[in-house]
Amino acid sequence: MHNLPARVGAAGPADPVESYMRTLAPGSRRTQRECLDHIASLMKNAKTSADEVSWHLMRYEHTSEVRERMCKKGWSASYINKHLAALRRVLKEAWLLRLMSAEDYQAAINVPAVKGTRVPRGKHIPADVVSTAVGELESDGTHLATRNAAILALFRYTGMRRAELGWARVEDYDREAGEIRVIGKGNRERRIPLDGRAVRLLEAWLAVRGDASGPLFIPLGGKFVRESTSRERYLCGQAIADIVKKIDATPHDFRRTLVGDLLDANVDPATIMDITGHASYRVMLGYDRRKGARARDALAKLA
Repeated sequence: MHNLPARVGAAGPADPVESYMRTLAPGSRRTQRECLDHIASLMKNAKTSADEVSWHLMRYEHTSEVRERMCKKGWSASYINKHLAALRRVLKEAWLLRLMSAEDYQAAINVPAVKGTRVPRGKHIPADVVSTAVGELESDGTHLATRNAAILALFRYTGMRRAELGWARVEDYDREAGEIRVIGKGNRERRIPLDGRAVRLLEAWLAVRGDASGPLFIPLGGKFVRESTSRERYLCGQAIADIVKKIDATPHDFRRTLVGDLLDANVDPATIMDITGHASYRVMLGYDRRKGARARDALAKLA
């Protein structure tokens, strides 16, 4: 059995994990680090941090065993391939930092992707569920409810990712144009026009928060606070997920719902990709949760 090489010495400027993290948008760092932590834990047979591994010492026998162990875990092909992509990328950083030879690097990343598909997770959120939840928050009238109503509205009408919403800033909101600027995966910028209701709820929140530069959505208590290097206080991903959980949904369910609703409205797929920030047409279609309903309608015709 091959084990991952333990880190020798402390992390320094030539650390491939930290070098990789610096290439990512803030919202992507958490998920990619989690992937590397999972890989480290798999190979150590115990909960292990990516920082405890000397990635530059990995060879083909290590990476091929990583793949094998993930397959034995029964993970979906897409989930395994996501981890393999993170592994290849951190090894590339090790090579770029001249911690690995080109020969060792090319051999180590030469593990094939896993084939297969699974029924996609998540669900479609009915519009009336969101409207009811937002209406109840508006009736509440507290500062917390005002903030949460604006968060639900932005998710509903923009399909923003949780990290994108969490890192949004006041200056990203263009009042005159009625749109919000988003920096998404791959450091790609897009601008999303806002629905009238989203504008109204966002303006209500800004009347509470104020117009000063900084995080668009701020914590209103001591829990679930993320601080940037400038000590600005942002809502963390868990806090945002908990807000959406109250309507039995996830932030990504809003993205899935928006894609399906726009496809139902015969919106051009390229336009949908511009709105949601998807770089791949195939990935964007994978967010469509209407397939089950279409299958039921087709089978009902046999009755």
